[in-house]
Amino acid sequence: MGKVDSRPHGYVNTYTRGCRCRPCTDAAAAAVRDRVRRKYYQQWGTPDPRELVDATPARNHLASLISPMTHVAATIGIPHATLYTVRAGRTRLITRRNSDAILGYRDPCTVTPIGLARRLRALARLGYRAADIAAAVGCSRASIDQLRAGYLGRKPPSHAADVVAFYESVTRLSTGPQSTRVRNYAERQGWAPPAAWDDDTIDDPTATPHGIRHTQSRTRAGIDEVLDLLDAGTSPLNIAERLGVRPASIARRLRRHGHHHLAHRFETI
Repeated sequence: MGKVDSRPHGYVNTYTRGCRCRPCTDAAAAAVRDRVRRKYYQQWGTPDPRELVDATPARNHLASLISPMTHVAATIGIPHATLYTVRAGRTRLITRRNSDAILGYRDPCTVTPIGLARRLRALARLGYRAADIAAAVGCSRASIDQLRAGYLGRKPPSHAADVVAFYESVTRLSTGPQSTRVRNYAERQGWAPPAAWDDDTIDDPTATPHGIRHTQSRTRAGIDEVLDLLDAGTSPLNIAERLGVRPASIARRLRRHGHHHLAHRFETI
């Protein structure tokens, strides 16, 4: 009676021990192909297609983040150009390693759009102009103007974390440029100063500031908004469209407050 072969078949180890059955031969051949494939892709520096996964989950996760892509890239060790490519949807597949790293990133910044607007308005109460804030956080003045005016999107912009950091540093120092015009305008608008907000509720849409009275004049506040928009380089036509009034109406208000040279710009539209 012959000896029964108790070795498991279909494995490379069994093949190397001398078995030449079809399952073991196929396993050994597949291992050689895998080794050659890995060597080829390593030589040319390209990812193995079998290690690529769908980029959609990673793209959606990147789109939901508040932190700048440069910060995300430095944290997870992936070039920021790769992250921009994934977020823009210019690639359909990415490596599993990159996908796991992106999906594993958790945004440290939890600021909300309304919280960002409140911080910018509080800075205005300290006398900070939009240009001062824009220069400090590295964004455009128009972006700060829009956020402070209440034009909020679905989520804060990429520089939200920088705005929060600037706000916190300013409130700790309790000093500012002290622009009287900006400070008075913010007060007439009824914007709350930093002291009126709690750090743990400023991002809560249902939270209200402490000790704020709304005593502003709507006409005077409207004129100040027009002046601020003109200083920001906004055209008279765009200002009229933004405020929802006719240029002639703005011209009359400006003349009533002594701004005759500016009223002429709205009369010639």
